[in-house]
Amino acid sequence: MHLAFDPQISMTNYEDQADIGKENNNRSKALKGMCQDFESIFIYTMFKEMRDSVPDVGYIEQGSENEMFEDMMHMEIAKNMASRQGLGLGNSLYNELVDTGSEK
Repeated sequence: MHLAFDPQISMTNYEDQADIGKENNNRSKALKGMCQDFESIFIYTMFKEMRDSVPDVGYIEQGSENEMFEDMMHMEIAKNMASRQGLGLGNSLYNELVDTGSEK
C-alpha cells in the first residue's frame, strides 16, 4: 500500500471545511489536522515495518485478503492513536511549525 501526501491538497481540504471569516483560526486548524495526519502515517508505517520484520511461521494462512485486512486495521489504529495524542509527534510538529511561522 502506497500513501501519498500532498500538503497543498491537504491544506485546501481542511480550509474548505472551516469558516471563511476566521482565517487565522482556519489555518491553525488546518495545520493541526495536517500534523495529526502526518503522525498517523508515521504510526502506520511503523506498524507495517514491525509486521514485516516478523517471520511467517505458517500458523496463520497468509493471503491478499488477510494482508488487506491487516493494512486497514493498522491504518485505523494509527488514526485513532494520532487523534488521542498518540506519540506526541503531531503536537511537537505543530508547535514547531507555529513557532517558526510566528518568527517571520
